[in-house]
Amino acid sequence: MASKRQKPKPLYKSPISVIQRIIDFRGTRYRKAHAKHVKSPINPRAKQYQYPTALQETHRKGNTFLERFKTIEFKKRKNNFSVELKTHGMSAVEAKNAVVLIDKTKSTSDRTLARIGIGFEGECVVIEVVQGRKRGETARNVFRSMVKSNWTTYLIERIEETAKESGFKQIKLRRPETLLAYQLQDSKTKEQIRTLYYSIAKAMGFETRWPYFEKKL
Repeated sequence: MASKRQKPKPLYKSPISVIQRIIDFRGTRYRKAHAKHVKSPINPRAKQYQYPTALQETHRKGNTFLERFKTIEFKKRKNNFSVELKTHGMSAVEAKNAVVLIDKTKSTSDRTLARIGIGFEGECVVIEVVQGRKRGETARNVFRSMVKSNWTTYLIERIEETAKESGFKQIKLRRPETLLAYQLQDSKTKEQIRTLYYSIAKAMGFETRWPYFEKKL
């Protein structure tokens, strides 16, 4: 039986076939090298990382605080106020939290009369800032007559009660000298801010420390 005649091999390779083989080779080499370093789009070390126990505990107590703090409304004749907790962020530790006094009698969008910014640090609730609107003094006096207490005292007492129920052991009030907003004011405004913070610390039994006034719960 006659053998099949084989076609003669070309003396040179087609340029297209050579280029295609180079591309295939480089592509295979890249995929192998890439696979060694990137096995998953998620860094495996990130899965193993855990927040420190102390931070987890602060996070838990902070979330408990946010859940326990309830809005309270005060109504008398035409006056209507509420004390609320406002928060903005992903978690209690990372969020910007504030206990605010709102004049619900007004129909305008900006009805906040005062705010106390708070944060959570270890076993402490930290009062970062105490602010009252200049134009809200008359309304705050009406609120004071309704609750028989100064607005700063009432709001901080609510913070202390909720902090104690949430498992915190201490409350801190930041001293005004450490605030950037304080540093930017003139001497007259600085004295007013100092008077506000120091009067709160004295009236509510805080001990003078640096950079906070401190009080055990």
